[in-house]
Amino acid sequence: MTVDEGKKEEKFDFMMNLQNRLSALGLLAISAYVLIQLVMVNSLDEYLEMAVIHLSIAIPFLAATVLAYNAEMIKKESSPSCLMVLIMFIGSIESLVALGCVFRHFSKQSCTLFIVACVVACAGIIWNNVKFKS
Repeated sequence: MTVDEGKKEEKFDFMMNLQNRLSALGLLAISAYVLIQLVMVNSLDEYLEMAVIHLSIAIPFLAATVLAYNAEMIKKESSPSCLMVLIMFIGSIESLVALGCVFRHFSKQSCTLFIVACVVACAGIIWNNVKFKS
């Protein structure tokens, strides 16, 4: 590997870490906002109760992800550990499930469209990562 290739790979790793940190931070902000709105509701139906439960799981995982990525960027480590990726994955899935429950509260159609959009987005992310790796 040449020096230029090493710098390109280091820059790519830095950008991926930054992107992951911003994604986790955005999901954390959305999850906290939704939770605040749900706490102010007088009575919750079963879907909103499920959303609160999933948010109570998602928020700590996403907060841990943001803190871990901040620590890694301070230490200048280039690639996240498997545990950190797993923590971010769990937090992201829980957050998306909670948002799906909120959409289900309003209608089946909005929940279905949200699920389809999540699947398409995840497929795009996976395809993009496979494309860049090869």
